[in-house]
Amino acid sequence: MWQDTLDEFFALASTQAWESAVESILMPMGLGLLTYGLWHWHKEQLSIRAQLLKREQVFRDHLWLDGLSQVARFEQIEATLKSDWEDELAHQVALIVELHDFNYFQRRYGYSEADRLLRETGEYLILNLRQKDLICRIARDRLIILMPYTRPSQACELAVNLRSAVAHFCFHLSGSDQRIEQVLDVGIGVRQPMDDPQALVKRATDALQSASSGNGMSLVS
Repeated sequence: MWQDTLDEFFALASTQAWESAVESILMPMGLGLLTYGLWHWHKEQLSIRAQLLKREQVFRDHLWLDGLSQVARFEQIEATLKSDWEDELAHQVALIVELHDFNYFQRRYGYSEADRLLRETGEYLILNLRQKDLICRIARDRLIILMPYTRPSQACELAVNLRSAVAHFCFHLSGSDQRIEQVLDVGIGVRQPMDDPQALVKRATDALQSASSGNGMSLVS
């Protein structure tokens, strides 16, 4: 393309055969470099897709991505539940989690540190979820996790693992070596035959309220 641009301003004698030779050599080199770049771009897209799978699943709408926690918003959960609600095995359980005494942390350390805690906790939870699980944010410090094709007993085991992971999460305050320990409250809602998606989410919410005032984990069926 650069050579074609120069042709608009410079005229070469017809006896100079090197011009066509240069074009014949540079064109394959340019195509080779372009192909190499596209190959790396494709690898990058595959990596990004794998990273976003737990956040978006089959729905790809950037408007549904929460800017603070970098997980999906509640619209993602609604769309996912509605898309395959007829399959009773697809969504037997829903987990709702939140950080214990988050409001106290926010009052003591400020909104900036609280936002960073939410963002890093969300990333940490994603790392500890399975590939098929979906995590979304539904409130300030409250996240909902859908675990497709998971029995309630399996969901309880996974919830214990998540609580243990957050308990070992090293969150350090900005500009300090102080480590703040966190506790994750988990509510597990179990789907019943006559439930709709909203009923399943409400069961999980009720379980979370019970967990917050109890031992940190509760199941409502």
